[in-house]
Amino acid sequence: MATTTQINRPAPFVEKLGTNLAENVLAQQGTPVVSQGLASLGTMAQPNQQSFETADQFKTRQDLFGAQQRAALGFEQRQQALGGLAPQVAGQDVLQQTAQTLAQQGAGIDPTTGKKTGLASFEPFLNTAGQQAGEASRLGGAAETALGTAASTFGGLNTQNLLGTGVDTKQHNKKQLVIQHHLDQLNLTCPLINHK
Repeated sequence: MATTTQINRPAPFVEKLGTNLAENVLAQQGTPVVSQGLASLGTMAQPNQQSFETADQFKTRQDLFGAQQRAALGFEQRQQALGGLAPQVAGQDVLQQTAQTLAQQGAGIDPTTGKKTGLASFEPFLNTAGQQAGEASRLGGAAETALGTAASTFGGLNTQNLLGTGVDTKQHNKKQLVIQHHLDQLNLTCPLINHK
């Protein structure tokens, strides 16, 4: 009885890519990772053997520094080679610059200094006016509440009701003075409303 073996292999170009990738990965294992150029290494490698190092340790350190220098140099070379591919922001043409300047001037911002001029210079006054409007609204609400209380307390004391029930005029005048006193007090707490 014969045995048949079937081997499924990828396309030759895919197999070659895999082989090249494996070779490059193995070659990179001994290379230090460097994400900056030679300037970042500075004076890391001291040229003399330190008192705590053996000759083998000194040689290993020097070899490691040499590998780091080569990797840093390679990084700088790759950076320069790929520099033309880096994304860049397109500069503004004259029309765009003019439009920006006009927009800044219209908003009241000096294009050269960035200071607020024209309408934008009124911003602090508008902010203060907004705060004062909020305070006026708060005082108006307090006055409305006080007037409601005064009206419910003194609401039935009008001249028609007093004269129709036979209340004497002295008592009526006294109550009117009390009402006027309370309204004056209310006017002092909220000067926005004139009760007289």
